[in-house]
Amino acid sequence: MTKVKDPQALAILEQRMVATFDVGYEEYIAGTALHIIPTAYFNTSKKIVETSGILEMVGQWDTERRKSRAGKKAFLPLPALVVLYLLNAQMGVGVTYRELARTVTHRLSSAQRSALGIRSSGVESVDLWYSRISETSYRLIALMNPRPTPLRKILGDEAYRKLLERMDTDSARRLAERNQVRIDQFCNALVEASLRQLPKDIWNRYTGNVAIDATKVHIRGGLNSASPVGRRSNPDSLAGRYRREGNHDGLGAKTDAPAYEAETSVMLWNGPGENTLFPSLITVISCHNPGRLRGHAAAHMARHKALGFNHFTVVVDRAYNGEKIENFHLPAARLGLDVVFDYKQVDLGTQSLFEDLILVDGSWYVGWMPQALIDVTKEFRVIDREITDAKRVLYDAEHTVTQGTSPAALELGRNKERQAATHLKEIAETLPSLEERLKMREPYRMIPKGRRSVDGFQRFSYP
Repeated sequence: MTKVKDPQALAILEQRMVATFDVGYEEYIAGTALHIIPTAYFNTSKKIVETSGILEMVGQWDTERRKSRAGKKAFLPLPALVVLYLLNAQMGVGVTYRELARTVTHRLSSAQRSALGIRSSGVESVDLWYSRISETSYRLIALMNPRPTPLRKILGDEAYRKLLERMDTDSARRLAERNQVRIDQFCNALVEASLRQLPKDIWNRYTGNVAIDATKVHIRGGLNSASPVGRRSNPDSLAGRYRREGNHDGLGAKTDAPAYEAETSVMLWNGPGENTLFPSLITVISCHNPGRLRGHAAAHMARHKALGFNHFTVVVDRAYNGEKIENFHLPAARLGLDVVFDYKQVDLGTQSLFEDLILVDGSWYVGWMPQALIDVTKEFRVIDREITDAKRVLYDAEHTVTQGTSPAALELGRNKERQAATHLKEIAETLPSLEERLKMREPYRMIPKGRRSVDGFQRFSYP
């Protein structure tokens, strides 16, 4: 939407506002803003920022950036900006510059402004605070941006080529590495501070199990070329393309979306059915281009363990199975963690051999375990698919309009419905025997002995 700036046009719009609603634009904006910020939201946001350590971080980084202490005092301190973002997120009113400006102009009380160190110039408007918030946001981003791209314009071919050349220098790579450390430190300091808000007795119920996954974060703007040196169409010239299939890295399809991926570690139940003991909160966060997750899970596991957990289980999906062992599997082993994977059916069964041992579904067993026990998980996968297919037939039968359908077609549908119901009954009778066969693996399983060494090696005893 293009903003109207012409004074005469603005005057006409103001007249129409008054004629239609009996209020002018500024009064309308004030009236539609949430006037009262819940004290709980304000106190929580302020406490998270103050206890996170980002005050010291940002202060030090800003001091290093400045050539001198000269200059006017900021109307909006950097820590206050972070509080505003947290406040708007909690209130669900959006974290756009305009909504943040409405919070400063109409939602914050004088006492709340004072508590955040926000100064007034005597002239207050949403447009004025919009400019201040956007400028302050860019100043904060500049302190820890690992990707030095201009975010207010779309780069042409030549400008983008020069950007890539600058980023390929040694000094630029060192700056990118430094800022990557900074942004990870900044974001996770806020996450950890929010975790500390959880009552201690509830936190103590949690044993450290965690699920790691990546989630699409859609961004505004057009799609950049799938080629790293192709045409830029987004103000973020390094933004990636997301696709739902595969490993999510867009290959150029029209259905791709401009996006990043947020990598999150989320608290997982201690055991089956224990979903009411504590909330499933995020404990670690990072961000990357779609499909570029290499190394992120390893960093997450190390940071999560640093929260005070010694031995815990990490659950991941197939995206991590395919990582090189030095990027995921070995770091997990060296941290002494247990990992739960999601295998494809073709990957189930015997996966590796070592002398008289076999690796089956990620666990070591003696080599003379019967084949019927080795293949049981493959049978489970087949049955899972058959259950899904049969339930779909029953669902479609229940939700299909039959009016006007021929008798032959009706009979065919009823036959499919009967066959599906019969098959589900047969599966229900088969499942107990499969579950029993799965339990029968246990006497053949190698027994872990002691703790893993610092190199990730684990000793076993024969069953």
